[in-house]
Amino acid sequence: MKSTKKLIKSLTEGILSYYVFLTKCGVSSSVSEYSLYEPLFRMLNKQKDMMISCEYPVNHETNRRGDKKRIDFVISKNSESKTLKEKNKSKKDSEILFAIEFKLLKKAGKHYGKKAFDNDKEKLIKLQEHQKSKFGKFIFALHKTNKSAGAIVGSSEDLNSIIHCIDATYRLDVIEVQ
Repeated sequence: MKSTKKLIKSLTEGILSYYVFLTKCGVSSSVSEYSLYEPLFRMLNKQKDMMISCEYPVNHETNRRGDKKRIDFVISKNSESKTLKEKNKSKKDSEILFAIEFKLLKKAGKHYGKKAFDNDKEKLIKLQEHQKSKFGKFIFALHKTNKSAGAIVGSSEDLNSIIHCIDATYRLDVIEVQ
């Protein structure tokens, strides 16, 4: 798990730096969560032993209409690095290493409490229950804040990334879901 945390910290630094770059280019108002998928995917894709799935469906047995709930990123062991016996398993049975829900919080300085990410936590936990295995579950919360604001409640000081600029402080807080 230590190598996963090292990778998560590296991802937070890269995404936060990319977001600050876009802000300095004057395009932050047009940046959405989805526009940050591509650089996150690129950083993950350099890991040849990993398979990246975006918008991974979560199995929910509901009678609701509409789009199924999805997890932003699910990272599994790459099938090329598996043994022949492991390759014969279906894709849904592949070994998940970790999953990430990504949030771009637009309101600067707003305090986000313990309940703010309940829907994301629920999706990650449901996926783990469906897979019947343990893996890392993370919520990335990217936001611009004032210099004195602290981390989002429940985030990991070891994994969070902060960039102090002249005009604002930018943070990517990581909530590790248990």
